[in-house]
Amino acid sequence: MSYIGKVELKASDIRTSGVITISGGSTNQVTLGGSPPSVQTVVLTINGVTQATNTYTIAGSTLTLASGYFTDGDTV
Repeated sequence: MSYIGKVELKASDIRTSGVITISGGSTNQVTLGGSPPSVQTVVLTINGVTQATNTYTIAGSTLTLASGYFTDGDTV
C-alpha cells in the first residue's frame, strides 16, 4: 500500500549551490548551480545571515534580491 502525504527529507536530499563570492561591483543577481523548484526550497545566507524568502525571487537559476545589492566580498 502506498503512502500519501508528506515525506521527510533526509540529509542526502539536500543539495548545495556552494559558496558564491561577489566580485566586480554591486549587483542584485547571482546565478545558482541549478534551478530550484521554488523560492521556498532555498535557504539563502548573505555573509552568514539567513534571509527571509520574501527578500528574493528565483527565475530558473537566477536569484534576484528584491531590494538592495550584493557588494564586493559578500559571501552568498
